Amino acid sequence: MQRIELAIGPGRYPWLHDQPTPLELRGLGGTPYGLDKPSLPDFSSLPPVDELAELLRQAGKAHHQAYIETDGEDPEWPLWYAEYLIDKVPEHLGRQPTKSELVYLLLAAAKRQDVEANDDPWPEYYARFLLTT
Repeated sequence: MQRIELAIGPGRYPWLHDQPTPLELRGLGGTPYGLDKPSLPDFSSLPPVDELAELLRQAGKAHHQAYIETDGEDPEWPLWYAEYLIDKVPEHLGRQPTKSELVYLLLAAAKRQDVEANDDPWPEYYARFLLTT
């Protein structure tokens, strides 16, 4: 695949260089065409992903042990995980989700990871998802 670069220099299109950049516009309270993007959460205030990922990893081991006869297969796995995690996640999330919300978030994380075809280990991916949702 050939890379094509457009040369836009000061002499070529002078009116472009008199316009504020999108970053400058953000400082003025917006981006071109009002397409402000929501700001990302302040990750420095979130608990470490590793701690929540380890909790999810423990849940996975406990689930596999509980369903050893079926080699860990459980079509209702989000319900089991939610029951296992419901009392353990508040310290990591900074809030107490309902069991229904936890089931929903686990399913949403699984579906998002599939859609993105993300190869990260599931506990780390789910932990990042739960902390930023």
